[in-house]
Amino acid sequence: MKNIDDIAEKLFGKIRSRFPRISLGKEDAKATSLPREARFINFDFEFDGSDLGNVTISLNDQDSLKVYYGSNVTKNLTDPHAKEKWFGFLKELRSFAKMNMLSFDPRDIGKGNMQVNDIRNLANTKQAYTMRESIEPLKGTSKTSYQNFGPIKLVIKHSDKVDEGVKGARTRKIDSIYLETDEGERFKMPFKKLGGARAMARHLMNGGQVYDDFGRHINNMISEMSDLAHFVRKTKNTVYEDSETTDIVETAIDHYYDMHKKLSSYKGQKGYQRALEDINGSQDGGAAMSAARSPNDSGSAIGTVKPDYDRFAESLKDKFTRKSFDDKFEAALPHIARAYANKKHRDTAMEATMKSFIRTPNITKDPVKMDKFKEMKDVMKMENKSSLATRIYEFIEVNEDSPEVKNLARSAKRWSSNLEESESRKILALEFAKAYMGSLRTNKNQEKAIQEFAKSIERLSEGTWAMPDTEAKVNELQTILEKPLEFGVDGNNASSALYNVLGDEGLFDELYSGSKHSGPDADARPMIEWWIRHNMPDLVQQLDFSRMKQQDRKKKKATESIQTEEKTAVMEDMKRLAGL
Repeated sequence: MKNIDDIAEKLFGKIRSRFPRISLGKEDAKATSLPREARFINFDFEFDGSDLGNVTISLNDQDSLKVYYGSNVTKNLTDPHAKEKWFGFLKELRSFAKMNMLSFDPRDIGKGNMQVNDIRNLANTKQAYTMRESIEPLKGTSKTSYQNFGPIKLVIKHSDKVDEGVKGARTRKIDSIYLETDEGERFKMPFKKLGGARAMARHLMNGGQVYDDFGRHINNMISEMSDLAHFVRKTKNTVYEDSETTDIVETAIDHYYDMHKKLSSYKGQKGYQRALEDINGSQDGGAAMSAARSPNDSGSAIGTVKPDYDRFAESLKDKFTRKSFDDKFEAALPHIARAYANKKHRDTAMEATMKSFIRTPNITKDPVKMDKFKEMKDVMKMENKSSLATRIYEFIEVNEDSPEVKNLARSAKRWSSNLEESESRKILALEFAKAYMGSLRTNKNQEKAIQEFAKSIERLSEGTWAMPDTEAKVNELQTILEKPLEFGVDGNNASSALYNVLGDEGLFDELYSGSKHSGPDADARPMIEWWIRHNMPDLVQQLDFSRMKQQDRKKKKATESIQTEEKTAVMEDMKRLAGL
């Protein structure tokens, strides 16, 4: 368990050794002289006797080390050595946070130095209610449970007697939920979902109301989740024949669990604050709430796009009709139609944004990020380019500052890992990884790795996703070809054997045709040899097809020897029976 007092004292020691003028503030932002009490550390960042700007480090969250600095700090980094010292300082703080199991969150406050009032506001935002302090376990009587959520009390009425001997019994058989404020007001929730009540309690703690915009947002989310729950239970383990229906089902399931995750995050101050920022930062002030609107809401969920959800929802009935239509699906279909249409639009918009980034990558090249990229020299040598791309997406998630680039990386990772995704999007995802690497390259080895990566993408765009381009892969292909290789039904046996060594659409089309012409039990190797000789002449020089023929001759000779022995044994038996 983290001891925040010890962490504060160690952090003070690191800062004091470098910067002489330091001010300390307690959890409520009041001044203190004791480092162990410090939750805010304020100082001027100096370089060669010059004051570059004011910095405040906050430990008030207890799970995060936040660094607040004014815009004048970054503006004053004109000297390369000053810039190196600033980013090196941030790098050390990040390492310190990691060692003490804290997240690291540097923030440019977008103005000059922080004032005392700014620090007080940071202290007030926390409201002295951390999740650890403000949420107590459920307790109560046989028919009623209570839970204190800071100044808000949850009152849960149960439909049956609570069995204290059963773990989690107080979270089940809920008949109704009420929220009570410390001023004696009581609100009955229009739902029975405990997670929703906790989210609403957090909203009331922050001065919200049950039926204001965010309160209605919570209500709509729970209503939509209730409509989707039966559909998700019935379809998540069902296999559908066409890819579009599968995609629709997966979209509905992802949307359902994404709402679960969001609703759960609202009960914490950090998740609640992030949700408010998303909503306040959206273009129309409420687009971020659209994910949980009523299906009859006339507002568009994405910009000016306004699909005909009702017509699309009606068309979905045919896709989910077997012998009879499940009437319980009816309520879910409008939500599914909207979620699927929104996903299609988001993916299309993401494609356009990704193509724009590929044409003109726009990323900052701070020393910390560049150092981390240099440390990936072993990763850059990876033969499997899809794995290399995945490592690049993960690098972006951890080290990139731009939310837009992070979103692009997440989409690229999702597209590249989805077996049902279109080849064009998979190629686009690889192009994105290449563009990002190219914008950070600093040496010839990195340049060479990027060129090889580009060749892999070019081959993939031409229908080739795997090549025996290393000695190990050539040897693997040689081993495969030294033993008989049956086509299999539709050529699937031979295709599976070759997939990660020699993967090409043209070759696999030939294997499909060969299985139909010669039969699934026929040996596919003569056709594979013919295809390699006609399409990859350079590879012919690296393979020894004579070894394949030698193995065939040995097998044929062994088979003939066995057949001769069997014939001899049969003749001997016949002679014995004839008395000869």
